[in-house]
Amino acid sequence: MHDLLVAKMDFGFWDNLLRECFSINGDKGALWPQCIPLVFPNLPTGQGHTSASIQLGISALRVLRNDIAHNSPIWKHKSVVDEQTAITYINTIIEQIMRLIGWLSNEKVDWLEVHMLQAEAKRISSAAYLQLCQRKDMSGLQEEYNSYKRGLRTRLKTLDKDKFNIVNTSNGDLYMITKVSL
Repeated sequence: MHDLLVAKMDFGFWDNLLRECFSINGDKGALWPQCIPLVFPNLPTGQGHTSASIQLGISALRVLRNDIAHNSPIWKHKSVVDEQTAITYINTIIEQIMRLIGWLSNEKVDWLEVHMLQAEAKRISSAAYLQLCQRKDMSGLQEEYNSYKRGLRTRLKTLDKDKFNIVNTSNGDLYMITKVSL
């Protein structure tokens, strides 16, 4: 029954649960910081993490989730000045998300790895994928089918799960080759 209750809570509930009013210093009845080791069993020790610092990370994640849900561009940030800084910013967000998930559960991080979700996120947040989506100057991205086919075994063995290859056929069709297993 409590699993259903947990599943019904929205992201804002969990963000607000970490607010300072639930961690009044010296109050033995306060929720935090006593529960931090239970809720975040993999939180690195000695790095000064508090419920407030954890809440900042969760809150940033909630804002990102809302931006994605409302189709807002997630790369718009004060640190972004060009395409490369946008890509760097998005990859930093991916790393922060993985770190937060890791604080909660190593098993969930393993699940994301097995299902290649982190690799897919990194693959689509690359300069090459941006070029592919924009369809501009793709000459460095694509390779003719016949030449790709000659070295297929080697290419497949060396293909990184965070990357992809674009193959151009004689009739102009483009194919994306990605590695989908570890």
